[in-house]
Amino acid sequence: MKNRTNIFKIFGMVVVLFGISVSSSVSANAVNDYISKNNIQPASETLSLGRIYNQDPKKNGGFNMDFSGGKPRMVIIHDVGVDGGSINGSIDYMVGRTQDSAFVHSFVDDSRLITIADKSKKSWGSGAWGNQYGIQIEQMRVTTSAAFYREIATLAKWTADQLITYGMGEPKLISSPNTPQKNNLSQYPEWESG
Repeated sequence: MKNRTNIFKIFGMVVVLFGISVSSSVSANAVNDYISKNNIQPASETLSLGRIYNQDPKKNGGFNMDFSGGKPRMVIIHDVGVDGGSINGSIDYMVGRTQDSAFVHSFVDDSRLITIADKSKKSWGSGAWGNQYGIQIEQMRVTTSAAFYREIATLAKWTADQLITYGMGEPKLISSPNTPQKNNLSQYPEWESG
């Protein structure tokens, strides 16, 4: 029951984080209610590892890809930033064209969640600060409310799974290391300013 409660907290967190404009009046509760009422089941995670060579220091110029503290301590959810893109097209673009400068662990859309990089190692998708602490996932832009609800159900479950797997604790919203809220960052003293 506690895991189910955490998943619903994640639903709300994801909706708040993105404010995706499925409707200007969609609330976290409305999303949760729709997902529950319609028994929307999250998609399973598909592993497609081996395409990202930059997690290997022998292939990336000697960069250590171990997380600061030995394991990830947050999940970073990022909007892919492209209308009309496909999950496979975004993965192919990242693998083929940007992994030397930017890559993430996973991608999610309304029917699939594909992990392309080892989540126990860093990725290069959120800058020096985020990279050292977070598992990173790209959320594809979807075009219908129904697709959004399916995507959020998958994203919320996957996020909750990462929190459990890596012992990250309860969800906390952190928008930027430049504007820390001490109550959110107290377990990470190196993030606190001043």
